[in-house]
Amino acid sequence: MIRLNQIKVPIIHNEETIKTKIEKIIKTKDFTIKNIVKKSIDARDKNELMYIYSLDIEANNENIILKKLGNNNNIMSTNEIIYRIPHECTAPNITSPIIIGAGPAGYFCGLYLAKMGFKPIIFERGMKVEERSDITVEEYKNRLYSKIKEVLEDRNIDEGRVLTEVAIFADKVAVNSSAVANPQLIKDCSEKFGNQCVVAAIDARKESDGTWHVYVSGGRKDTGIDLIDWAKKVVSLGAGEILLTSMDKDGTKSGFDLDMLNAVSDVVDVPIIASGGAGNIEHMVEVFEKTSATGALAASIFHFGEVLIADTKSAMAEAGIEVRR
Repeated sequence: MIRLNQIKVPIIHNEETIKTKIEKIIKTKDFTIKNIVKKSIDARDKNELMYIYSLDIEANNENIILKKLGNNNNIMSTNEIIYRIPHECTAPNITSPIIIGAGPAGYFCGLYLAKMGFKPIIFERGMKVEERSDITVEEYKNRLYSKIKEVLEDRNIDEGRVLTEVAIFADKVAVNSSAVANPQLIKDCSEKFGNQCVVAAIDARKESDGTWHVYVSGGRKDTGIDLIDWAKKVVSLGAGEILLTSMDKDGTKSGFDLDMLNAVSDVVDVPIIASGGAGNIEHMVEVFEKTSATGALAASIFHFGEVLIADTKSAMAEAGIEVRR
């Protein structure tokens, strides 16, 4: 096999991107990726985050390839190494192994050594957890605020980069107008982060013929795209959830657009969050009783204290709707 180090690719990429990169290096398409030895993020240039891979490949005429690229220190011959964890400690009186660092890897190592019969000692470095946690949270907040500020101030910032950087801090990322302009964005993000991380936010209005159109630019611009067709397309591209806002209902406090929610839920099999129209607790209960929505969004009734979140949850629980308390 051949070990290739320092294979750099953009944050949003797929297997074909990696293969294309390898092809340019070894000058052949006749190879198979056997193993990802290492994968890390290169964040030294904030304007161009990259992934760096170390890979093992198998190819025909490996000796010829290695000879031609002999001056490249990032390419070398390697053998497949299969590591097997011993079932038990064969020397019970051996000195306890020392593990430096009580992070996930440290605890994982300690667990397996203990399972094997050793008595590992784990040393934590730095401040006590109680002292460090406040600093860690503050650092996280500062990074997040800095990133949000950058996004808001820079109108020319690349959308793919924004999604990548937000994904570092968030569990989910919602895309709306940018996805309409570039549907491939949904596919790229779902392939990179998993479809559970990608929410397709859709703003829609009902037209005179009874159908719904997708709107962008804050619900001001009609794209002419049929809502049902677009909902099916975003799911096929990899969206794992839909945030569906009725622009007809938004701000009216007259209740959710139940017909629109049911029409979309009939054609997709992903969770749908209802948005637009919540005016009271009854509306919040109704949307779950009369549609397949898995979540409901409300803003002003909570912001201005018209309805308490705790009261809403209590009413939903009393109605037999599963809710996190």
